[in-house]
Amino acid sequence: MPELQSKIHRSQDFTLTAQMHEHALEITDNDGHEVYQNPEKLVEAILTVQNRYGFDLPVLGYDVYNVEAEALGKKIHFLQNQAPQQSEANLIEDLSQVKEIIPKYSPDDLRNRDRFAYVLEATEIFIEKTGSIPYLQFTAPFTLAARLIDFEKLLTSMISRPDPVHVFLEVLTERVLLPWLSLQKEKFPGAEIYLGADALASPPNLSTEMLEEFVLPYVELLKKEVGSGVGIVNWWGEASVKNLEDFLELKREVSPHGEHLRVQDPDLNQIDLSLLKDYVKDQKMHLTLGISARLLNRGDGQQIRQRLKRYIALSEELTHLTIYFCSLGSDTPPENIKHAVSTARSIFQNTN
Repeated sequence: MPELQSKIHRSQDFTLTAQMHEHALEITDNDGHEVYQNPEKLVEAILTVQNRYGFDLPVLGYDVYNVEAEALGKKIHFLQNQAPQQSEANLIEDLSQVKEIIPKYSPDDLRNRDRFAYVLEATEIFIEKTGSIPYLQFTAPFTLAARLIDFEKLLTSMISRPDPVHVFLEVLTERVLLPWLSLQKEKFPGAEIYLGADALASPPNLSTEMLEEFVLPYVELLKKEVGSGVGIVNWWGEASVKNLEDFLELKREVSPHGEHLRVQDPDLNQIDLSLLKDYVKDQKMHLTLGISARLLNRGDGQQIRQRLKRYIALSEELTHLTIYFCSLGSDTPPENIKHAVSTARSIFQNTN
């Protein structure tokens, strides 16, 4: 078996990868009930997508936002042609009661519980089949909080009653997320990357000041307790912030090892790419550029080519570039994916 290593990039100059799990429902005989409840089928489906289109890396994706929420009592609905969805019912109504409502877990409590066990088994199977430890995943503290309480109430409380919000985030971090990350670390000691899914914290949902007050401290706590490989890369909103470089710096602070930066559509298509390139070069970071699902679903060949050409041009001055297809859905046309992959490789070869 090859030497195991956790990675979200390769040593080569250029990497193509994607969020693959939902598209697997389209090109395999499995449906959402099977793939998201049977770890063997999940891994097989993801590897089928990788091999079908020639991506460099398989990505062990799944419905990460549901894992901790289900353990806390959220109802999860399994669907035929897409990833499972959470019930919209709120679990938390009164922030003052969170210490009584949120259970105290230990790693042993989670080992065989619901979707925690599913994720652990899927990770073991992925390692067995690929020889690589995937990046390990969790729901970041803020987004987990926003999934449990009315989002508008949470935002209002952040302004009018910040102390209960901080208690809420601290309880979720210490009672739920630290035990979960500790269990993953125990099971997969060679892992180097722990990615927190935190899309709901992105601007303009939160200002950069809110990110600094309500998000950064709890990511830093996880980094302190688990390791610097804990981080977030999926904040979007670059096109909506007042100062792009300040936001990029905040993203660097919360990224795994302070080394990984992902910027994705639609923001990526609206910002100054030269500023982004200079920042990445100065900070010696690994850059991932995300191509939108909308473009891959609805764009024609010329539109896809133009977008890829603009982004891949950055590779001339960077030591490494990853192009990430943000979400290959069950309805993404296979011919568009094939065209995008072959076009990206051709552009890179001609550029370099």
